[in-house]
Amino acid sequence: MRRWRRQSGLAALVIAGTAAFSLSGGSPVAATSIDQLQVMGVQKISPVEGGGPATSTVWGHDMAAIGDLDGDGVTEVAVADIFNDTGGTDRGAVHIMFMNADGTVRSTVQLADGINGVPANTLGDSDQLGFSMEPLGDWDGDGVTELAVGARVSDIGGPNRGALHILRLNADGTAKAVDTIADGVGGLPSGTLVDGEYFGSSARLIGDLDGDGTEDLVVGAYRRPLAGLYVLFMNPDLTVKSFTHVADGVGGLAVGTIGAGNVWGYRIADVDLNGDGRVELIVTDELDDTAATNGGAAWTLFLNADGTVASQVKLGDGVGGIPAGVITAGDLFGSAADPVGDLDGDGIGDVLFGERYDDTGGTNRGAIHIAYMAADGTVDHLQKIADGVGLPAGTLADGDGFGWSATTNLGDLDGNGFDDLGVTALFDDDGGTDAGAMYVLFMSGDSDGDGVFDHVDEDDDNDGIPDVVEHGGDPTADADNDGIPNHLDSDSDGDGIADVVEAGGSDPDGDGTVGVGRVITDLDGDGIDDSVDTTGSSTGTALPLPNSDGSGDANFLSTDADGDGIPDSVEIGSDPSNPVDTDQDGDPDYTDTDSDDDGVDDAVEAGADPTNPADLDGNGIDDYLDDAFTGPVSVVGNVFVDPNTNGQLDAGESDISGVSLQLIDPGADGELGGGDDVVVATAVTASPFTFTGVVPGDYVVVADEGTLPAGMFPSGDTDGGADFVVEIVVGAAGVSGLEFGAYYGTISGTVVDASGEAIAGVTIRVTDSAGSAFTAVTSSDGRWSITGTAVAPIAPGALTISSPASTVTLSGAGSLDGLRGDLGSITATIAAPPVLAITG
Repeated sequence: MRRWRRQSGLAALVIAGTAAFSLSGGSPVAATSIDQLQVMGVQKISPVEGGGPATSTVWGHDMAAIGDLDGDGVTEVAVADIFNDTGGTDRGAVHIMFMNADGTVRSTVQLADGINGVPANTLGDSDQLGFSMEPLGDWDGDGVTELAVGARVSDIGGPNRGALHILRLNADGTAKAVDTIADGVGGLPSGTLVDGEYFGSSARLIGDLDGDGTEDLVVGAYRRPLAGLYVLFMNPDLTVKSFTHVADGVGGLAVGTIGAGNVWGYRIADVDLNGDGRVELIVTDELDDTAATNGGAAWTLFLNADGTVASQVKLGDGVGGIPAGVITAGDLFGSAADPVGDLDGDGIGDVLFGERYDDTGGTNRGAIHIAYMAADGTVDHLQKIADGVGLPAGTLADGDGFGWSATTNLGDLDGNGFDDLGVTALFDDDGGTDAGAMYVLFMSGDSDGDGVFDHVDEDDDNDGIPDVVEHGGDPTADADNDGIPNHLDSDSDGDGIADVVEAGGSDPDGDGTVGVGRVITDLDGDGIDDSVDTTGSSTGTALPLPNSDGSGDANFLSTDADGDGIPDSVEIGSDPSNPVDTDQDGDPDYTDTDSDDDGVDDAVEAGADPTNPADLDGNGIDDYLDDAFTGPVSVVGNVFVDPNTNGQLDAGESDISGVSLQLIDPGADGELGGGDDVVVATAVTASPFTFTGVVPGDYVVVADEGTLPAGMFPSGDTDGGADFVVEIVVGAAGVSGLEFGAYYGTISGTVVDASGEAIAGVTIRVTDSAGSAFTAVTSSDGRWSITGTAVAPIAPGALTISSPASTVTLSGAGSLDGLRGDLGSITATIAAPPVLAITG
């Protein structure tokens, strides 16, 4: 069930100005907590107003909010008409009323004997269907609630034994089926009830009391010679598995609890008082004589898992926390009882009581009391709503019986953050004598406790930001989707920083409101602290509402105010009321794009996952807060054509693309190939190559010779080790100018005669392993040389060297000079005569 909502975590605010409000009798008092509610508007529903039934008699004996059946965002209401004659005399009916947000009725579906899905003869004459009603939630999984409806005078099993009919509703308000629990029906054994018991006079869903996975029910039976109630342990099919009877001296209830002829169990409410997960019951007896004859009283029952009473507390005039003099003779306190949730935020459920013959404003006009409960089952304090007390004087007339049997929580019809009430006045005469009526009470509270109720308070949460700014014209706006609208939420974006701080104010005491402490100055009574109020005669200075990242949302609506990717909740530190300012520049980290003032944006230093900022140097300080660490650096270099094989990039030497390289952390042993190596980054040359995101430290860069173009080989030996492997030390500035030279393979030699004299002009032919042929002519000193090119590289492998004459074969690579890069084995074919020798 939906409950009234309050903003959690806010204690009382006391106003230091002139604004005040009236709780009773029109006396001005200062607000002390959220539990001081106010009726801000009233919509009456009767045969002549608000869309009520055209004709009725004591219409509204009970009512229940049954959820939003048609999906329009407004809850529907079931209202009882116990003397309805459809199908027979006084058989009763239930009106399913489809509501508008303004509290009027849009349309009504009547459920009665033989119509709209209720089978004919489900009821008998005088059954009085609707004496009690309780929504049960969706038991059959069709998305629509089931509704338990009492027919207290049903004759099933015997005269006036009573029954509980469960209407399985359709979304259009009709019934698709009816289940019945009565003596000998629906799992209740025959003989359980006796004649005149009035079983079904009240009903309440109480959760899964026995822990079997199915919710259970409690049903009142107030007219048995031994009045009491039944705790029904239910099956999933809505039949009774077992039950516990509670009555005077039975089921743990103390002997003497119920007086002779009383109506103990007339109404029942369920509340959670002690937080043990098991509901407590509030059971009323409107004819109790504690105060005076028929003054009325209630009892708090703490239950055991088997439905018996563990302990009980009586609530009456001068008893159980109710002040003496509140209840007088004939008031019938407890004519209604309904749970309304935890209004004052103390973790304890609160209760509405009806007092149908209260004389405030006139004879028997009636009243309701909001009872703010204590954990021990007593009443902490009461708030009364009656004619002229919370209601405008003259709202009710003598004899109306406001609060007779029916009060209910209608949900937040008007979207102001407070759930609204439905209360019936059973003997209202608008549609004729005792026709009956229902009132929708639009409720408001004082969310910030500043003495100005929300419906006239221009700053409901006292954060210094006017409500119209916080909700932008939509009072339901909820930036952090926490169920609390922005104008009631002291941290609208849920980033852990109070709105007042993000709006440019201060919150030194961390209470989410303007200034220090909960005392404000508000001379014009508009609910805005004078220091930030610019309306009317006020001369305050409005909060600047900074928008640090220039986006569409001001900081108080943005979870990343500076747009650096790091959530505000991370950047604020451990004290949200005093956000961290790492570089002490007056700009807190959550609005500073360079929090450590190291010249590198936080967005860069935060790393790939800004919600978990990087600490790449492992010193325990996030990089964006570490001014000694300027963030990841780069290692840049070239792999180039090095025809002079000096290992240095000289003018005119061009880059080689497509060569793969690895940046390797050699691990704790410092040795490449030691088993603990980690490849930190890879790159492919594209004039030049770059490793990015490198943390300063010791590394080895390895170029993959296998990815060099065909016929190329590493040149030089820049590190004193293997070619194409370089050890580097990366500092805060990174590394640039790393060089890897490579050249195309060359073969050369000398041709001499038998006496060792050089022979010029000899043509030499070289054929590589790929079948490509290359030629050269010896110079005057007999020397020749062939070098591969990018267009015509010399393929590694076996080489055949020849000249155009008869041949001789020389063996061994040593016969040729200048073999570079291990091009392969050599077969030399030489012409004769003269006898030639190819020497090294």
